[in-house]
Amino acid sequence: MKQFALTLFFLCTACTGIIAQKHITSLSPSIHIEGIVKDDIGNIKAGTPFTLQRFVKLTQYQPTDPNYRQAVLIVNGQQQGVALNNMDRLEFTPTDPTTFWLAAQINSGLVPYYESKGLQETMRKEMENEANTYLDELEKANMIYEDAVMEDYVHCLMLSMIPKEFIADRYGMPYVRILKSPNPDIVMLSNNCMLVSSGLLTLLDTEDELFSMLARETAHYVLDHAVITVNKNISRANRAAFWGAVADVATTAIEAALDNRYENYIPGAIFTTNDIVQVLVNHDIYNRMGLDYSKQQEKDADNTAIQFMQFMKKDPTALVSAQNKILQYYEEIKDKSVLEKYGIYSSLEDRLEKLQKDYPLKETSKDPIYLKRTSGLVSFSASMMEYNRDYMQAMKLAQKNIDNKMACADDYVVMAKCIMKQSNTTESNQESQKLLEKAESMSEFPNVNISKQKILLLLRDNKQKDAVTEVNQYIKLLNDIQQAPHSEMDEQWLAKEYHWATTLMKQLYIL
Repeated sequence: MKQFALTLFFLCTACTGIIAQKHITSLSPSIHIEGIVKDDIGNIKAGTPFTLQRFVKLTQYQPTDPNYRQAVLIVNGQQQGVALNNMDRLEFTPTDPTTFWLAAQINSGLVPYYESKGLQETMRKEMENEANTYLDELEKANMIYEDAVMEDYVHCLMLSMIPKEFIADRYGMPYVRILKSPNPDIVMLSNNCMLVSSGLLTLLDTEDELFSMLARETAHYVLDHAVITVNKNISRANRAAFWGAVADVATTAIEAALDNRYENYIPGAIFTTNDIVQVLVNHDIYNRMGLDYSKQQEKDADNTAIQFMQFMKKDPTALVSAQNKILQYYEEIKDKSVLEKYGIYSSLEDRLEKLQKDYPLKETSKDPIYLKRTSGLVSFSASMMEYNRDYMQAMKLAQKNIDNKMACADDYVVMAKCIMKQSNTTESNQESQKLLEKAESMSEFPNVNISKQKILLLLRDNKQKDAVTEVNQYIKLLNDIQQAPHSEMDEQWLAKEYHWATTLMKQLYIL
């Protein structure tokens, strides 16, 4: 299986060789992690520096004997064996991300786990296939946000934290995909794909917050939580049958969305609907892939991410801040039940309460670089929320860009459309008019969406003569789109809009 987690270090007996001493079998290749002994271990005194060399098992002992598996340390230039049940007396001092994550694996008890379970290559390959199938379904449903710049930005952050020295051909290079989903999700799939939702990227406000969430998910992956969880999920339906059922339900949701795709359609933009998101981002699928982590695994990921933030000299409260925003999001949309289902949401309230005792939230300054990098995604997400008739969330996203002075014309159009969908008063219509004028002043070219909203506002004010002028302008803009290269979906939308505009023009002349 291709993965960058450090299972490389803990190859099991089938892959080990015999080192020089009799009755000693190596459980790992050579390792080099420095540290300090915290408490006396036999004749090794507290405060003594050491270098962890490797792990071995001593076959002259029974597997139940504490001395059966040992860590080989270099202490004062000499080899010393330390039983694994004394590993808690060692404090590692990592020097780079590679040794940090390796120490995290050791501290989590993965040495005896791999020795007893093996690498489980067959199951890992199956998990990789599951992840590939899942990504295929997301692609078919147009749920992947295609933006090379945004993907590369997240990818570069991820590269700064992974153990590069151990990315070999058999493990594969991790990569990033951005999911079109309002929910703040992030998962590392078993095919090395870090799947980050648009909802998470637009919810966060700083690069450190994103870094902390990437570190947290990397912790789940390096500590092999998905593999351990799949081992516990004894009953598993046939892969083809499971994903076939998912595909059937997704197809139905996609067909339903296509029937209603034109009401809020924007030429060239491909949005996803909340119904499709619910079909392809849910507990059953995450459970299938071992991503329904236990409360202890969630706690371990929190603690490891905090330690990694400190190691990288970043503010650890960024993790608390990021997860607090996730909690507030679900409280705001009144769906707190999600917090108890899967992934980063499991026991979130309890974990945050404990984290904030050690890392209390503080007011953070804005991160203009992060806000600028994500402003385009915020605009897209705002339009997608308006497309889904989630007007409050759409306005919140558009207002975020406006408040940060990073808004584009589309943000003001979204604000105007959402206000018009929710109110029809003189005051609200005037506010919408001002927003459309602001959008028009920012647009380099005439905007078909602005024109249509202006028509609707003129009709609300019974200004038929002005409406005729604007409808003519709207038809001209449709003609411009018709002459330019466009998709089949755009063509169908154009036919509908031509019919609407010409019918309206006849009505206006009659009036």
